Amino acid sequence: MHRSRANFTAAVGRAAIRVARFHHGGNATTFEWGGRSYEFFPSNAPGLPGDEHCFPGGAVPSIPASKGRPPCTVQQPTVDGVPVDIAPPKVYDGPHLQAELGSLSVVASYTDKYKVVYDFERDTITRG
Repeated sequence: MHRSRANFTAAVGRAAIRVARFHHGGNATTFEWGGRSYEFFPSNAPGLPGDEHCFPGGAVPSIPASKGRPPCTVQQPTVDGVPVDIAPPKVYDGPHLQAELGSLSVVASYTDKYKVVYDFERDTITRG
């Protein structure tokens, strides 16, 4: 793709990075790379944990500073405008590595005839 460190470094240097600052103090950072757009939302926009007008978990009677404050929310990063799934069914889903969320085993494969199963619950490695 880039064939050298210099080409990769130059490509990163040309990538578009935008920071949008909102009137309420929040911001969004957008990074464009490889024909895709990645957007991140730091925790300081309305309703996010850094917002002075909300309180994590909402108002708590035993915490006077929380009185009358709504609960804070978190906005997930997006890829091409689609929120990132923080609990996908598979945490690894590539041509050579697969694992389901919550599973204690990982399958590594090179071809259909060569598979290795790493079972971390039983502490075993088997070839399948």
